Amino acid sequence: MYDSVISSFAIYDKLQVNGDHIAIKDSVQSARRQPSAVFSLLVQCAIRAGRPELVAQFVDDMVCGGIDRPVDFYETIMKVLASKKYYKEALDVCNQLETDGLEPSAVTLSCLVNFAVELGEADRAIGFFNRLATTSVPPIRAYMTILRLYSGRQDWWRSLALIREMQQRQAPIDSLVLNIVLATGVAASQLEAALELLREFSSSKIVDVVSFNTILKGLAQQKDVESAIKLLDEMTQTAVKPNSITYNTVMDAAVRGGQMPEAWKVLARMRDAGIAPDKFTCTTLMKRSLQNEATAEQLLMILDLLRNVTPECDSDLCANLFRNVIEIAAKINDDALTRRVVALMRENRVKLPPQECQRFLKLFLKDQEPIRSAAPWRQRASAVLACA
Repeated sequence: MYDSVISSFAIYDKLQVNGDHIAIKDSVQSARRQPSAVFSLLVQCAIRAGRPELVAQFVDDMVCGGIDRPVDFYETIMKVLASKKYYKEALDVCNQLETDGLEPSAVTLSCLVNFAVELGEADRAIGFFNRLATTSVPPIRAYMTILRLYSGRQDWWRSLALIREMQQRQAPIDSLVLNIVLATGVAASQLEAALELLREFSSSKIVDVVSFNTILKGLAQQKDVESAIKLLDEMTQTAVKPNSITYNTVMDAAVRGGQMPEAWKVLARMRDAGIAPDKFTCTTLMKRSLQNEATAEQLLMILDLLRNVTPECDSDLCANLFRNVIEIAAKINDDALTRRVVALMRENRVKLPPQECQRFLKLFLKDQEPIRSAAPWRQRASAVLACA
């Protein structure tokens, strides 16, 4: 079949050299066939043979020969080009369609939105979408595509205007649409407005856990502990159940805001809800514990968390988590706690690099009297070194 296609191109090239390709119009009409149908076959053969550059040549020849090019001719070509991911060539065909004074169908305009996005031509994609919106209600896929473009530009106001338009035209709005708009609001520092939008939709089935987590992430970035806890309270009163990401994000807000007691309270709520803390919980809680005085009780809680989450951590993360715990244990100055840390490290076969062990040796012996450094302090440091 491939050989026959190549032979067809060779014949056409010969006709073109002799100037006889223009006569195709008269030849096929006498055979009661539409000239555009013949060229359509030539175009499709070129595309399937991996020769998309021939498409422009065939279309130019049709223009020169005065051969009619109806909308469905162009749309068929664009559809075949797109199936092979020849998006640039498809847009070139669209240019000729518009030059001919024709208007693509709503279905084609929707496809053109995606072609332009694939080529990184955002403004052109928005132009196609606007034309589509004036003739019909765009499909959800087209709305999603444009919302993602606005999100990439952090264009909150256009995103909000578009979802309002969807409401007005009764276009289907799902959680994916809402979450894109909410994320755009957070990225564009329009957190208060995004929170209002979330609350507006919270009574519907559209809102999901990602919707709440998106806003909570913005609140955490702003260290707004009070609002984060308030939103968590509101969430527990809806049909949407918080997940581990929800609680970890609220904890992160408390940690960033320097309110460690609130972070520990959120951990307790997390456990009461039957959700197991994970490695992100440990990392979040240890951020501030390293900077402030942690209690022995809190370190024991962290050790309990580590015992459960260590199996899901890779070796580098495990070493980093235990490194942080040793730092806390050194500040607390509790031999029993240090031994428990080392025992847990041995249990999980966690090893620290030699240079880290030497650093901890100096840390444990720092500013200690010689008589003390020779007893439990040196034993404690040696225990850590044994894990190297």
